[in-house]
Amino acid sequence: MKHVQVTYLNHSGFLVETEGWNLLFDYFPDDAAPGEPGYLTPEQLPRDKGLAVFVSHSHHDHFYAGLSDWRKARPDLLLFCSSETPLPPAPNTFPMEGDAGMQLTRETGRPPLQVSTLPSTDLGVAFLVKAGDFSLYHAGDLNDWYWEGEPEAENAAMSAAYAAQMEKLRGLHFDAAFLPMDPRQEQDYLRGMLGFWKVCRADAVFPMHFWGNYGVFDQMEADSRAVCFRGAVRRISHRGETFVL
Repeated sequence: MKHVQVTYLNHSGFLVETEGWNLLFDYFPDDAAPGEPGYLTPEQLPRDKGLAVFVSHSHHDHFYAGLSDWRKARPDLLLFCSSETPLPPAPNTFPMEGDAGMQLTRETGRPPLQVSTLPSTDLGVAFLVKAGDFSLYHAGDLNDWYWEGEPEAENAAMSAAYAAQMEKLRGLHFDAAFLPMDPRQEQDYLRGMLGFWKVCRADAVFPMHFWGNYGVFDQMEADSRAVCFRGAVRRISHRGETFVL
């Protein structure tokens, strides 16, 4: 596997540059202005690679309506989105839901692209993607959303639903995984990451969905529960930060 570059854009948004493909996940510019870190346009992405864009669901912190206009600059764009995402039908748009999957091999001279999904415990889907020999998992909002103070029966049902989805990943090994680590869950902020690590592995783990609270990385590094996966975690400090795998 040749070097892969991962760029943190914002919240749960990442650009993954592999051999032959640019893979863009849950991009939305939020308050970034053109030219600022975290702001991306299709013109910035080289045309010698394929462009695949992934939208896990329609929540405002994962979905950018302006993606519809990207096709004007990149008519070759492939768009994989949750079926409930409000994007108009268009060529090379693939609405996905539940346990779905497809393989695209028609891109001559480009590594094959395989995409499959898991249903979220919140809204939309999580993505499992293989581009050539590089594999990744992007959770979207698939997480163990356990909230202190909520009825215990609801929390138990949530944890059971999450465990059922994670069981589908048992024994898999990803080159990279993008997992929620949400400080709003307070002491339960690692539940989703721990549930993932219980059944599978990733060489590089990118926490996400931390709402700009970079201090949660300090919290994680001091948390004894994280010892099992801490060595794989890539610490993020700012928008536009890049990592080479």
